[in-house]
Amino acid sequence: MSIQDRILGAWELISFVGYRPDGAEISPMGRQASGSLVYAPGYVSANLSRGDRVRNAPDTMFHNLADADLALVARGYMAYSGPYAIDEERAVITHDFRMCIDPALIGTVQERHVRFLDDKLELSVRAAAGVALPSTLVWRRA
Repeated sequence: MSIQDRILGAWELISFVGYRPDGAEISPMGRQASGSLVYAPGYVSANLSRGDRVRNAPDTMFHNLADADLALVARGYMAYSGPYAIDEERAVITHDFRMCIDPALIGTVQERHVRFLDDKLELSVRAAAGVALPSTLVWRRA
């Protein structure tokens, strides 16, 4: 079965591990990170959040937060979407960042190395422009 056939649908984050230059493992979004990843034919949407992300009061709308408070909320979140392409031979998915919470990443194209582990999806990100640290994210079907 092709990567394209296996990847479609919604996924939930199980783990997110980053690797510092000395090889040490870190948790870029904290140990309780959560996330969703949705692959539709030709389009991907990703959302990642720190588990301990600062929450504002339920009656305070996002756009009404002070800049300092907004910075704390945004710092614990990553989201992007755009088209994707699959290189079946190399087992690589290329994400084209058309929208992103970080404007510096809009227009970048990033590779995700793909492995399926039983019913799980592993995406590895290697060092590249726009990539803070090489990392591995493991997902399960939602």
